[in-house]
Amino acid sequence: MPLFFLLLFLGGLIVVCELVGLVAFSVVMAAFACVMAGLTAGLIGTLVLTNVYKMNYETAFTRSFWGGTALAALIVVVWTAVLDLLAGGLTTALVAHLWLVSLDCALYSFIVAVVTMVTWGVMIFTNGRKHRG
Repeated sequence: MPLFFLLLFLGGLIVVCELVGLVAFSVVMAAFACVMAGLTAGLIGTLVLTNVYKMNYETAFTRSFWGGTALAALIVVVWTAVLDLLAGGLTTALVAHLWLVSLDCALYSFIVAVVTMVTWGVMIFTNGRKHRG
């Protein structure tokens, strides 16, 4: 049942994006970039905070997720503003800049998440082999 509502929400989002155009696509992409960065920060924060600072999983993930989401939102807003100012002030390129910055932020967040998972896997498998007889 939750999958149905997720698919219904995504379908509605696609319809809205098609009706509104690039503005909606840019805003949705910015939200996706913030969520992706939050999930990546949650993954890293959970691994670090639970092992180093002995924090429980829920608190570690929640703090890291909101911190990563806020950082990504700040990056998207500031980077978009800088690009738009460099283009000559408040121009119509604001939407294109928002799209570009959001896409880059989401892509880099995904790359960091993959590198984190690979590093974590290597640490688990190499540490497990050292302690075997």
